[in-house]
Amino acid sequence: MSITREFFRQAGRRATASICRLGLLSFFLLIFGCTEVDPPMRNQVETRTGEGINVILLNNLSGKRIYFGHQSVGYNILDGAREVLAGYPGVNIPITEIDQNRPAVEGRGIFHSKIGRNGEPLGKIDSFRKIVLDSNGGMGYDIAFFKFCYVDFNGNTNIEEIFDAYKKNVKKIQGARPGLVLVHVTVPLTSGKDFWKDWIRSKLGGKRLQSDENVKRNLLNEMLRAEYGKRNPLFDLALYESTRQDGSRTIFMRNGRDYEMLADEYTEDGGHLNARGKAWIGKKLILFLAEMS
Repeated sequence: MSITREFFRQAGRRATASICRLGLLSFFLLIFGCTEVDPPMRNQVETRTGEGINVILLNNLSGKRIYFGHQSVGYNILDGAREVLAGYPGVNIPITEIDQNRPAVEGRGIFHSKIGRNGEPLGKIDSFRKIVLDSNGGMGYDIAFFKFCYVDFNGNTNIEEIFDAYKKNVKKIQGARPGLVLVHVTVPLTSGKDFWKDWIRSKLGGKRLQSDENVKRNLLNEMLRAEYGKRNPLFDLALYESTRQDGSRTIFMRNGRDYEMLADEYTEDGGHLNARGKAWIGKKLILFLAEMS
């Protein structure tokens, strides 16, 4: 009888431990499910992963002079763009890096350079205006755009100040170069790989770094879409970064609102694009430019 009682006592302990573990797991899922989540199928968009690009449109694009100002993620995107263009050997669209201090370069294709300094979004706006307006004479660009970097934003960033400066400089460029097509680009995002660390940090009195920064990026992106999305060409980088290959969206919630974040499948470090991310965004950019041409 004592052996039987001991058997059931041990079995009861194991069952209790399993229930406790299950309860703890459910608690964390509940907590995290209410803060930073990835809904499986939300606001689906057309992925177009299997589509080719119209060669006629690419040939039209090959006759354009295009400028792209960026920093590190820009190199990632252009790596993907080169892969896409390599699949069309009959189309000549060179991608050439130039010196941002000497923007007037002859030829056709996509010209790009680093722009401003990371962490100084106002300086990047000013630098872009100077580059575009200094490339004068017969060497002016047909299409021009630049992108901010995710590191340009933190929890204290003044989004209204940045957007006001952006609009003013856009008007200056359009006034000086009415024939130039300005493309607007949404701000790139970071992923939620370490969102649980972010949540614990906030509970211990620290800052929710990734969440706060991504909220700021999302807010500026909303302003860009509202101001330019309907009547002007806008490359929605943030939309594509937050859209998985199956068309579902990567979203986190803050104070009852949904915000976009970079899908984990496109990054290894939470911000820069991996091989899959480069190919995905690079194709989106070439598709966008070709269709716009």
